[in-house]
Amino acid sequence: MRILLAALATLVTLSSTAYAGDIAVYAGDFSFTRDSKHETAFGGVEYRFNNPGWKGVWSGIRPTIGYMSDLDTVSATYAGIYWDFPLTKGAKSGFVITPGFAPSYYTHTHDGKNLHFGLEFRSTLEATYKFEDGQRLGAQVAHLSNANIGNKNPGTETVEVVYTHPLF
Repeated sequence: MRILLAALATLVTLSSTAYAGDIAVYAGDFSFTRDSKHETAFGGVEYRFNNPGWKGVWSGIRPTIGYMSDLDTVSATYAGIYWDFPLTKGAKSGFVITPGFAPSYYTHTHDGKNLHFGLEFRSTLEATYKFEDGQRLGAQVAHLSNANIGNKNPGTETVEVVYTHPLF
């Protein structure tokens, strides 16, 4: 956790205002569909870069780094991409659909959900409302899975409320 916070602080410090990005925080339900034994509340934080200036179809891609944990039995550190698809083109506010993908390093304690491999892939789908000042509020669902790289692939799903705030 300290390493991630240091990395976030470094990125914020080194980022120009043109590429600064957003901080996202989320909280929700971990392992809510498959395994009630491991269902628990959890939360996370992300740094979402602004698009580095790509045009056309690539203009919605945003690199991200993040950390999630239930503060007791499971945690994951990840880096990947989100791809924003505004439903109202050219408007400062409106609904945004955002799929995402991120490889992650997943750890668990004896009581936590064992996903049977340290490398897990986090696939997400987010629906948010973007306000005129750049803040967003919405919901996200995610799936964590090792894509059958490990000896077992139980996977898990999460659902969360997400809030993002632009840094500059």
